[in-house]
Amino acid sequence: MTPEEKAGQLYLTGFNGTRMNDYLREIITEWKIGGLVFSVRNVENPIQVRDLIEEIQELAVEKNDIPLIITINQEGGDRTCFIESLTRNPGSMAIGATYNPRWAYEVAYIVGKELRTLGFNMLFMPVLDLSNLVDNTALGIRSFGENPELVAEMGVQFIKGLSDAGLASTAKHFPGAGGSAVDAHFDLPHINRNINQFENYELIPFKKAIKAGVSSLMTAHTDFVQIDQGVIATVSKKINTELARDRLGFKGIIFSDAYGMKGLIDNISPIQACVKSILAGVDIILKRHGRKANYAILKILREAIQSGQIPQTRIDESLKRIFALKQKICFNDQPDIANVLWNKNHIKKLEAMSEDSVTVLRNEKKLLPLKLNFNTKILLIMPDQLANASLDGTTGDPAGYIIRGILSEKYSYYTNGFDLIHYGIIPYQQEMEAVIKKAKNYDVLIFGSFRSNMLPGQPELINKIFSLNKKIIWIALNTPYDL
Repeated sequence: MTPEEKAGQLYLTGFNGTRMNDYLREIITEWKIGGLVFSVRNVENPIQVRDLIEEIQELAVEKNDIPLIITINQEGGDRTCFIESLTRNPGSMAIGATYNPRWAYEVAYIVGKELRTLGFNMLFMPVLDLSNLVDNTALGIRSFGENPELVAEMGVQFIKGLSDAGLASTAKHFPGAGGSAVDAHFDLPHINRNINQFENYELIPFKKAIKAGVSSLMTAHTDFVQIDQGVIATVSKKINTELARDRLGFKGIIFSDAYGMKGLIDNISPIQACVKSILAGVDIILKRHGRKANYAILKILREAIQSGQIPQTRIDESLKRIFALKQKICFNDQPDIANVLWNKNHIKKLEAMSEDSVTVLRNEKKLLPLKLNFNTKILLIMPDQLANASLDGTTGDPAGYIIRGILSEKYSYYTNGFDLIHYGIIPYQQEMEAVIKKAKNYDVLIFGSFRSNMLPGQPELINKIFSLNKKIIWIALNTPYDL
């Protein structure tokens, strides 16, 4: 292989557009990239995605004789690229809330089967970070929870579900990024825990994922102060090689997290980081999009390989792992799209899982199950960003599933005829006054909050609602930390 071909295999990038274009042709045929990551900007509908992936793979095989890793961040919950067209999968925290690992398998298998039908061969899941900080805005409902054993078991089953569906898996963000409230998209997180503390907490899900055969790890743009102080995990040999490979025995692919996040680029330029990452033990650099930045990084990788700055033995290690995975996942077995997508059994299963995730924390006044009659006036008070959510959970925002769960036969005898008012997630005074004025005329108030522990205005609205001394059911629609 030429240095150009080798450099390309160590690179996976995003792109703009929903059709084959000159940029895609160039990065495949001239820059010989090893993979692509899809995002919402590349999605119109399932047929369009399937046709585009098919065209991409045909071009890659025709010009390079090597198919591409095609992946996506379809995490579920509030992080989804297919808004309406695939079965709406719940987020990881909802799965964790069921305390039933079988649901993790079922969700992963359904999501994996549908993505495989479209031509994807990898999913950047599961998230194995522990939700041990209430104010971790980057993590939120992406985590299965805070208990390392529960997260580990959910992660293992998720990996098995993806594998059985024909998709490679990615455990992220190694070695565990839940311990900082700083979002690496905007700044560099620092986690000050020693390796023994990691062994007994954050690393538990990753160790079990490795034992279960997870295909890849994704490292975090985080400074793990007591493991390799001042060195971001993305470029840390202590983390990518000494910890992941030597200590934990991981033999699969290691991805960087996305270059372009400020936690990385505000501290080291991508041009410097790309060579440092590979030397540290990363196999594939992930870069979302940006023509100039992609070309600059690939050019530096080519030169580093050609000059020997990155030793040939180091390159060969990564290529061996990459080709082993591609041989396993890059095969053309796409089933008939009509038999997999819009599948009623998939919808029913995920509806049942979503309802099972609803957790009643307090019911001291015995409001649940709701014992209603036609004379009972009920008002739903919901955030306006859920305005497209159907109350039966069949369309729009997945919060509909949560509402359905709390109002299902499991908790209620009667669910029709509710009135609805929306408020902004950062409500202003006039909005609050309108909500309170309307709420005074109802017997039962069902209030949905959305990260009220972080967003100003909602706590004041909540206090005003409770001051009405009505019968109130309070639903945390995103993280449980509102309650």
